[in-house]
Order: sequence, then C-alpha cells, then structure tokens
Amino acid sequence: MAMGMNTNKWYPSIIGAGLALGPIHNSFLTELTSINATKYYPGDPYFFIPTFGYILLILGIGFFVLNNWIRVHKVGLGPSQIYIPLLIIVIAMGLTGITENGLGARLAPLFSGVAFFTLYVVGRVLGKSILFPMAIGAFIAILGIFAYSVVNPGVINGGYLFISHIYDDNWILLKKGTNYDISAGYILLATSVFIHRYRPILIVLGLIAMIISGSPEGIFAGGIFCLVIIIRKDWHKKLLYAAIPIAILISLWLSINNFTLLNYTKQIITFKPLIAASGLPGEDVIGYRMNVIKKALINIKPFGEGYNLTNFGKMQNVHNVPLVLIQQMGYIGILAALAWLWVAIYCLIKTKWRYAWIMILTLSIWDHFIWTQLGPWFWVIAGISSGPFIISDRIFRIKKRRYEYKKALG
Repeated sequence: MAMGMNTNKWYPSIIGAGLALGPIHNSFLTELTSINATKYYPGDPYFFIPTFGYILLILGIGFFVLNNWIRVHKVGLGPSQIYIPLLIIVIAMGLTGITENGLGARLAPLFSGVAFFTLYVVGRVLGKSILFPMAIGAFIAILGIFAYSVVNPGVINGGYLFISHIYDDNWILLKKGTNYDISAGYILLATSVFIHRYRPILIVLGLIAMIISGSPEGIFAGGIFCLVIIIRKDWHKKLLYAAIPIAILISLWLSINNFTLLNYTKQIITFKPLIAASGLPGEDVIGYRMNVIKKALINIKPFGEGYNLTNFGKMQNVHNVPLVLIQQMGYIGILAALAWLWVAIYCLIKTKWRYAWIMILTLSIWDHFIWTQLGPWFWVIAGISSGPFIISDRIFRIKKRRYEYKKALG
C-alpha cells in the first residue's frame, strides 16, 4: 500500500518533468554550461536540458513498470485499433537501425520505439496527472514570449525559453534568435491537454502569446483552436467579458508595432519570397518546403534516412509528420505513416480529447516537431486519452464536463 501511495505521488511528476524538459533546446543555457569553448566553437555542454529530460523520462517509466506491473497488466494495452498501429510504428523505427554502423546505433531506434510504447502504456495507467509539469512549462514559455516581445517589440519570436543559435559548418555564428515554431507547438499542445480549473486562463494567455509572437504556425493553429471552440459551442458568458478587453489590448499592441508581426504570416500565405526563412533567394517558404518534400520523396531509400529525433543537421527534414516518417523509415515508413494517421484520427473520433488531437493533426501539417522534439507527447497523449474513465476536455462548459465524468463512472 505504501508503495502504491509513493508511486501515485512521485512517478507522474518525474515522467511529466521529463516530457516537459525534453523538447527545450536553449542555446544560451547550453553555451553557458559548456567547456572547451573557443572563438569559433561553442564548446561541449556538461548540462543539456533535453538529455536530462529524457533521462528522467526513461528512468521514470522503467521503474514505474517494474514496481507496478500488476497495475499495468490490469489496465492493459487499450483498444487494438490504437496499440496495433503503434506497434507497427515501433517495428518500422527498429528497422531503420539497419542503416547505422555499430550494434548500439543499430539497436537505438528500436529501444526508442519500445520506450515510447511503454510511455503509451504508462500514460493509460497514470492518466492526466503526468501532464501538470508540461502545463508549467507552457506557462513559463508564455511568460518568455511576453518578456521577449516587450524587450524586442515588433520581432517575431518564440520567447526566452526556446533560444536558438545557428552556426555554419565551421562553427561560425550566423544568427541568434528564438524558435517560434516549436514554442507555438509546445504551448498549444500542453494547454490543450491541461484539464484543470485554471486551464481557461492558461489557454487565453497561450492564444494571446501566439498573436504577439508572430509565429505563422502559432497563428494558424491558434485560429483552428478558436474555431473548434465555436463549433463545439464550448463557451461561457465569462469568456465574452474577457474577450472584448483582450481583443482591444491585442489590437493596440499590433497597431503600436505597425502590424509588422502579421506581415510574415501575410507574406507566407501570399507566396512572397522570404530569403531569411528559406535560405534561398527568390523562394517562398511554402515553395521551399514543397521542394524539400519533393526531393525527399523522389529519393526514398528502402530503409529511409534513419530515425532521428533531434539531429536536424543529418538531413533536411520534411516539414510534415506523415511525410517525415516516410523520409526517415523508407518503404516501411509508408505503412508507419498510415498507422500514425490512423491513431490520430481514431483518437480524435473515439476519445473525448478533441482539442488535443485537433492540435496534433493541425501542428503536423506544416512542421515535424510532433514526431521529433515533441514526439514523446504523441505517445503519452494516445495512452492517457484512451485510458479508463477519461473525462471530457471541454474548457468552459464545466457542467457538461462533470456530467460526462459522472456518466463514465456509472
């Protein structure tokens, strides 16, 4: 009994902290904690946030399964419509190891797949308690965007949490900035799964952050989020009271900055050339990404380019989740991509977490981070949303959500 109480208290926090820290790549902190740095080399970090996050994650799920096997067995693998496609993805990941050199490198993709599938199973057992640290991370990311926007008005940004420095092959610093794409995905996906009484506040702050950050993907996904709220009639009169002053404040902020934050999005949707975004003169962002897709799909290798979570220097990653699966895994990646889409659409229809799965699908259209940096989140959300006694993810219609919960309990 004591062990069960201890498990309930600490495992969700440890696993959740791993999930929250894993996607955070902060070049400033990495360089601050590096040794052997020179004028042309940023150094070797002795503390890397993603590595620390994945250590917590792997140790957390590993010890949880070992110490709570009876609970895991009792809850089970869930619907076959979910766990069988997930196993197909695991097998496809494992086969990409054929392209690597050395036994360790060949087995690493399979071990990653097994760890993610275990995370899915653990998510079914522990439920939404795992997700609280992710909400804390989202709140810090939102504050980072607000602070960065005040210090650097009119600049498209992802806040201070996702600082990114870009170097050339000779380790010469080319650009300092923030990764506004992953910041948008991190905030929107974390807030969409945060079932708590303070969730409406976090969501409103997150949507405001998307606008003042100027992130095209954030604005697009945030707009879809608002549209789904309207379609589901998931509102309350208090929302209207808050919406009017918020809209006025956002309009004032954008007008002060001459609406420059929206120009980038406008240029993208009008197919204007953006040299800084694509790196190629005279090419628009959408055209650039389509060329990357075309190049990758024309040159598909039997076992793909190899599974990779964060090493984007290894290849030009396709900015679309199903297609990046094919790029990384080759011919069997086609089956894995279909399995991934099946899980996402099935969970959208069959589970009660509509916002989470709408965000996963939306954020997967124009980028790859749902498979790469935020990859573990997909697996744990699949487990939690398909677990027993899961409640509705409605935001403002609290009474409706409580009714559905009581009905689930019988």
